[in-house]
Amino acid sequence: MDSKIVKLERKVMGAYDRFDCHFYEGHILPVRNFSTVLAQDLENNNLICDSAALLHDIGIALYGVNEHNINGAEEAERLLMLAGFNNDNVCLIARTIKNHNGACLRLA
Repeated sequence: MDSKIVKLERKVMGAYDRFDCHFYEGHILPVRNFSTVLAQDLENNNLICDSAALLHDIGIALYGVNEHNINGAEEAERLLMLAGFNNDNVCLIARTIKNHNGACLRLA
């Protein structure tokens, strides 16, 4: 596993555990597992997909459900920089998080 994702996990696991001890295993982990399959199918960067999946609901864990995608994107930028991600990847992951809000699920 990439050392950046390991650093990132260390920084976010406490927030998820404080929010709800089942949130990681019940929601975040399945999303991460799906993201690795998606990354392989799309021949994409697994580090980017896994990081976005790991952080996609950090806003809920830290600030609540209202505007969790916006708050989460801002927190993700901070955490990703601390974990050593380059600026381009930070911007891409933060934009992905900011643009996720569940609306696509309701339209499907």
